[in-house]
Amino acid sequence: MNGSGFLLLGVASLFFLAGIGFLASGGQRRRNQQMQDRLEELQGLSTPSPVSLSRNRFVASERGGPQFLELWLARADIALRPQIVLAAGCALLAVASILTLLAGPIVGCVIAAIVLGGGIFGLRLLAARRLAAFINGLPFFLDALRQLLTIGNSMQQALLTTAENSGPEMQRYLNPLIRRINNGAPIPESIRWLADRLKVPELYMLAAAVETNFRFGGRMSTVLANLVQILRDGARVGRELRSATAEIRFSAIVLGLMPFAAAVMIGITKPSYIMFFIETAQGHRLALIALGLQAAGLLVMSRIMRLEF
Repeated sequence: MNGSGFLLLGVASLFFLAGIGFLASGGQRRRNQQMQDRLEELQGLSTPSPVSLSRNRFVASERGGPQFLELWLARADIALRPQIVLAAGCALLAVASILTLLAGPIVGCVIAAIVLGGGIFGLRLLAARRLAAFINGLPFFLDALRQLLTIGNSMQQALLTTAENSGPEMQRYLNPLIRRINNGAPIPESIRWLADRLKVPELYMLAAAVETNFRFGGRMSTVLANLVQILRDGARVGRELRSATAEIRFSAIVLGLMPFAAAVMIGITKPSYIMFFIETAQGHRLALIALGLQAAGLLVMSRIMRLEF
């Protein structure tokens, strides 16, 4: 296999891995949509129309980008301009092309994949960290909201006051909600908008509770107290699940890093072994097979660690 054929094969492999990522993220989106539909049924609302379902399902892709990337950007509270994305893509393509001409196609493809994968992984890690801080603070936010409602504040006054007194990890997501309410948007629709933007089940539960209260009335403080208890019980179960999967996660990290550590050690002690994978066609094929098996192993380990209850 010549250099051009190997380069095309490497690009095709990257697209294949990207497709696997799209399929993996689709399952989570479907589960969130099913939870939203069940909450709407519990409220006694009519069955959503296909137009509304399509709008809710693709609300995170209003700017035309991939849905999982738009969701991670929203959760990380990062706004990317199209000009910046285009400039970064052109720069990455230029660097990969230069490395392909200087060091060969395998080096160019590997460096491009590392940079692109590292950026996406960093974005996902940042989004998960910020969203986890928001979810952890949500029970305290709702409890403070309940206390203000108990002493006689209206829902809008209590919501604005509680948001102003929240920490930065909460205000990061609540500020757009407060701006919509200040500009005249109804509170239930604003909370539903935030839930659709972040795809967080806890926010869907809050939106369902607020919509039900605005429609049928009742003591919102009692509903919030029950919701806070549910969220705290869910957080406790989540901690138990993480403890139960700690050994599997550690094993996955060790098994994932071991091949790369072995490659570095072999490259230091016997550089000729590594050059076999860089300079020969057979080495190119074996390197691609090894990377494919490594990616398949990571997917299998991630599926094993995913517990549903």
